[in-house]
Formats: sequence, C-alpha cells, structure tokens
Amino acid sequence: MFDSGWGADGEAWVWRRRLRAWEEESLRECQLLLLDISLQDQTLDRWQWRPDPDAGYTVAGGYQILTHQVYVTLHDAENLIWHPQVPLKVSIFAWRLLRD
Repeated sequence: MFDSGWGADGEAWVWRRRLRAWEEESLRECQLLLLDISLQDQTLDRWQWRPDPDAGYTVAGGYQILTHQVYVTLHDAENLIWHPQVPLKVSIFAWRLLRD
C-alpha cells in the first residue's frame, strides 16, 4: 500500500533494516491516520486546537479539559503501562504511582 511512498509518483520509503513486528504495526497505525490528509503545495500550514478551533488554545480551556477528564482505572491503564515499548523501570514507576 505505502511501499512506494505516498502512492503514485511518491517518494519511496527506504528502511535501513527490516522492521520489527511492533514497528510494522505502528507504521500501519500512522498510515491509517495519514490516509485522509491531503498535502497542497501553495497552502500554508497552521496549528489547530481541536477542542476549540475558533478561539484556539487557552490556559483556561486546557485546564477545563484536564479537570473534566474521565478518569481511567488501573485496569484500563495496564495496556499502556506494560506496553513493550515502555522501558521496564518506567512501567514499574507508573504502576507504583498508580497503586499508591
């Protein structure tokens, strides 16, 4: 699908080594995120704060998101804490932090 870059006439992806299974999965996830993005030569890029695209980012808006967030249980967070890409000492620290 993306073997030859972004498609027809795209630049090719060149890897220095064979990708590991988790890297291939990450690549597939990135490809799915990028499928609907259309790059245009004569258009300026800009950042957009999704919670309030009109007003943009404000400290008050960021605070409101953080304070009104749905809390995740330890059981739900285990997949993130014990993810293979997370260093073991970070996983243990996060686990101990959430247990206290």
